[in-house]
Amino acid sequence: MNEQQIDPAILRDIPIFQSLSDAELAQILRSEDNGIEEYEPKKNIVKEAEIGNCMYVVLEGAVEVYIRGGGGAVGRDITLATLRKGDFFGDTSLDSDSTGRRNASVRAMYRTKVFRIDKKHVLLALHGEVEDSEDVTVPVMRPEDREVRSLI
Repeated sequence: MNEQQIDPAILRDIPIFQSLSDAELAQILRSEDNGIEEYEPKKNIVKEAEIGNCMYVVLEGAVEVYIRGGGGAVGRDITLATLRKGDFFGDTSLDSDSTGRRNASVRAMYRTKVFRIDKKHVLLALHGEVEDSEDVTVPVMRPEDREVRSLI
């Protein structure tokens, strides 16, 4: 993952990352945990009800956010939103106050590139320091981060 491939400003526009320094944003861009993924049209990026372990930022193309309506496999897909360059998704399932399950599915509408950001980087942005372990532990939130979190 080459930091030069992504403009750090794209992360700066995401509310949960706005309080981070330029060095912290650069660390997210350089991390081996994060990276660019490409999807062909109609390919799912995330599926409703799965456990989330990352969030995504749309770099190129567009994605469709949808839920399954009418119950089960016979239901119809209900489109909730179309996201384009600079938009992000998947962050709500990473909140330590949630079950971690995805609220909706997301699929590429066209050939699409996204930047995948691992859960620990999102928790770091929301809560401060995160212990380096398989099981992510979230410390007490700093007062200045409470305002950012309330926006989400």
